[in-house]
Amino acid sequence: MTRDDFEYWLISMDDELDIFFSSLPSDFVNKLDFSLDSLIELEEFVLDKYASANLIMDQTNKMELDRLSRYVGETIRKSIGGTWDIELEDSDNAYYKLPILVHKKYGKECPVTLVTTCADRRKGDFIFKIANVKKKYVDS
Repeated sequence: MTRDDFEYWLISMDDELDIFFSSLPSDFVNKLDFSLDSLIELEEFVLDKYASANLIMDQTNKMELDRLSRYVGETIRKSIGGTWDIELEDSDNAYYKLPILVHKKYGKECPVTLVTTCADRRKGDFIFKIANVKKKYVDS
């Protein structure tokens, strides 16, 4: 992903989230209100749909992983704060070429890795707990 790709990615945020929401049952979409609690609902969806992190990272699921990550990122951004950015300088960085949220208090967080890690760890509240810790840190 280049800086231009990233800028386009940002510009298309609302459209991609609309596509994501339209692909889901309406009773589930109603639970996705960009609250931290909605991350538990989203994680339940991920665990029900994907039996492993490998499945969610499969190329055939690339767009859904992107849209899930957008929802996670926007939920954190709206609930806790932060701005979208991308690391393009350091190829050794774990978040190289991945959209991240940056905040002066909680540092950097990568929604893509949150989604893939939740699929791997299979806890049901992994993303929510990470976001809640960041919220407490920001609020302190």
